[in-house]
Amino acid sequence: MYSISFDVAGLVLGGVNLAMMTMRKVYPTRKNRVFEICVVLNMVSALCNVITSLAISFNNELMMSFAFLSSFVHFFSIFVMAASFYIASCIRLGSRSVDKRDAIISAIYLVINVLLLCSCFFTRFYFYFDDSFVYHTSFLYYLSLLLMVGMMVYSMMRVSKDLRGKDTFKSVCLVVYVLVYVPLCLVNGFVKGLNVFHFGTAVLYILIYIVLNNPEDYVSGSYGCFNDMAFKDSLYYHSNLNKRMHVIGISFAETDFIRSTYPDLEIAQSFKSFVEFASARFGRFNFYTIGINQFVLELKGNNSLIESTMTEIKNYFVKPLSIGGVDFVVSPLFAVVEDNEKFDSIDNMYEVLTYCMSHTDLFKQRNVLRVTTEHMSMLSHEQELVLSVTRALKSGGVKVYYQPIYNVGKGIYTTCEALVRVFDEGLGFIPPDQFIPILERNGLIVELGDVILDQVCQDFVNYDFRSLGIERVEVNLSGAQVMVPGIYKKLLGTLRKYNVPSDAIVFEITESYNNKSGEGYFLDNISKLTVNGVKLALDDFGTGYSTLIYLIELPFEIIKIDKSLLNNAMSDVKSMVLLRNTVKMLSDLNKKIVVEGVETSEEAKLLKGLGVDFFQGYLYSKAICVTDFVEFVSPQGRSGK
Repeated sequence: MYSISFDVAGLVLGGVNLAMMTMRKVYPTRKNRVFEICVVLNMVSALCNVITSLAISFNNELMMSFAFLSSFVHFFSIFVMAASFYIASCIRLGSRSVDKRDAIISAIYLVINVLLLCSCFFTRFYFYFDDSFVYHTSFLYYLSLLLMVGMMVYSMMRVSKDLRGKDTFKSVCLVVYVLVYVPLCLVNGFVKGLNVFHFGTAVLYILIYIVLNNPEDYVSGSYGCFNDMAFKDSLYYHSNLNKRMHVIGISFAETDFIRSTYPDLEIAQSFKSFVEFASARFGRFNFYTIGINQFVLELKGNNSLIESTMTEIKNYFVKPLSIGGVDFVVSPLFAVVEDNEKFDSIDNMYEVLTYCMSHTDLFKQRNVLRVTTEHMSMLSHEQELVLSVTRALKSGGVKVYYQPIYNVGKGIYTTCEALVRVFDEGLGFIPPDQFIPILERNGLIVELGDVILDQVCQDFVNYDFRSLGIERVEVNLSGAQVMVPGIYKKLLGTLRKYNVPSDAIVFEITESYNNKSGEGYFLDNISKLTVNGVKLALDDFGTGYSTLIYLIELPFEIIKIDKSLLNNAMSDVKSMVLLRNTVKMLSDLNKKIVVEGVETSEEAKLLKGLGVDFFQGYLYSKAICVTDFVEFVSPQGRSGK
């Protein structure tokens, strides 16, 4: 006769586990739902074991029949639990929906064990009660026990292997649990009178829950509401149940400007009141954040509900939002995915939704965008560009072209700008204005910048630019590069690698670089560069958010005026006044002035009259490959204009 003490303890621990999952702020993901089923099935099995033990003690045929059915449910619960545990492990690995192979494995396991169990109705192959009402197990019982243990151990080892490179501590914990759990199962099966299986499983579940089921994985640290992981899991859950829902993505037209001015933490604090309002109004399990200033709502209902919901949110933002002590009137943008829109997969839908929310230009002066499968082609094109640039970086398809810059005072070309050209076998030459913004968003711009600077340094030395009269080369430095902590070391290291003088390179930084959240890194990098003799240029002046203080405080020696100021000045009196005063102001600040986009002799004549130092544009030359550039600026090519 087994002692029921460990079964009762297993019941109590199972209740504690359920209480922990209920009380802690955990999003009810599919993984957690299946895990809850495992906990409940272990409790059911333990309870059946207790009932069986008590029924046997009566020693009569009626109670034996009851004990037989209770034992049947006990074993059936264990088999289903092991299969569920395997499914939960598969979901834990990130698939969210179990693939065919895993479904077949769990189904085969369950069918084999259920058939073995059902043999008890006709044979004594599994478990039975003899004529003296004594409980017995046979060889099939041990086979099924080994199958069950093997299934659960295999599941845990798969998760441990997946965790090995991500979280060594969790992986080691899981291996330790396996080493403890296997002996418990073997003791339960082969040592009569000691039933510790349910207690051991309950302990295992609690430990797994504490280590692997981290509530913070599904909760935004910035806002306190559920995050993108919870949202995607909800999409999978409703999709598996064939429950269609409307999804409303909420972003803001002013996001880029706000994030360029204030740190993300300060912005999140300002939006917390909206998060609290939306969570209370629309339901905590229907509202999610998928990024700074980006939220989503799940709705069940018709189009009128969508309209009323958007109106309610717009009304909330009628009052200004205080960010860093400054009031901003923000305009919510709504990217709506209706329940009848058919996407190939949940992942595709999520990718298209976030793509549309991040590209405010798609809204075209409207505040509502209906997200459709047509946007998938736009996303696919962007992804294709990223892949093309990635291939080009690996295969040498990234080329540096040089656009000569005319020195008005000397009448020759004394500098140039290095411009990137990317060639892909499938797409041909890809225009920079197509791939640069994309690379800046995904971080590849840093790697591209490294390749460009390396090539510029090689060309500077190999073609002896100084002997050609080229005093310096202007190289673009993206905002993403400037914000990398300590990147000045890598940049200076590249110059030293090729013995390029530090004053031979000018790093151009676009005027719209401004990002308060990374201001410390920016200032540290540019100060270290200038201390080591590197010059800086402010690019695209006249298109961003710079101020007079910005010009005075930062060490830009060269200011490149954007071509839009010149183009407007040629046809508008007010724009002419603006250009003239801009040039005078920069001259008074002792800045060297470069005007971009000079295309006609009339423009060149105007700029000479204003006292501009350098001209850059098609009137002089387009960007050309290094061999053509060397020929162009050689003594034979210095025709001057």
